Order: sequence, then structure tokens, then C-alpha cells
Amino acid sequence: TSKAESPHPVILGHQGDKLAVVRDARWKLHVLAGRDPFLKWDQPGERWIDPRAPDGVTILAPYEQYQPSDHPGLRTGVEGAAMQLFDLLNDPGEQKDVAAEHPEVISRLKQAFDAIAIDAGPKP
Repeated sequence: TSKAESPHPVILGHQGDKLAVVRDARWKLHVLAGRDPFLKWDQPGERWIDPRAPDGVTILAPYEQYQPSDHPGLRTGVEGAAMQLFDLLNDPGEQKDVAAEHPEVISRLKQAFDAIAIDAGPKP
């Protein structure tokens, strides 16, 4: 990422159709529990099937695409839980939950999250 200041005070992330994460330039707060469920699908050679696909077909061009087991990402760090805070400046891999050390950051990000969630309203 560049050193340019973001035009947005926070950015939200989803888990499926639910708002789950709020972050600013330095901090990321996982409001909902859990991490990417695809991280558990790492059996070598196993094909990933998109559960959202109406026909149960694997991803586009399944025999040409890499599978999750080809690039599993980080497998270390804390287990996913609600209200985890990560310092992305010093821990970009989200390995250490620093929520206990920074309650003021949690409060600020949670307020922003709640305000946007109210404005966004329920999914139609």
C-alpha cells in the first residue's frame, strides 16, 4: 500500500452477507467471530466447489485454476474470535490479537462500525 491517506475514515468487510470487519489505516477489528472458512479446505488435490453456484460447478476453468491447497496462506496466529483487534502496521499477517492493549481503538472502530451498520440497514 502507498503512504497516501485514505479518503475514507474506515472500510468495512463482509462474511457472506453480514458486515464483519472494520478497519482504518492501521487497525483491523474483527467484530464477528471467525476467519475465512476456505482456509480449512487445504487437502492437496481436492477441488473447491463454490457453495453459491446454482449448479454445483467448480470455479471457472476448474482444471486450469489453482486450488486453495496450492496457496494456503498463513496458518499460524490466534484462533478466530469476535472482537479481535490487529495492528496491521506491525502485524500485517494478523497473528497477534492486541485488543486487551488498545480498548480505545476498539471503542472507536466499533462506534464507526455500528453507525455504518445502522445506515446500511438489513439486507433486502
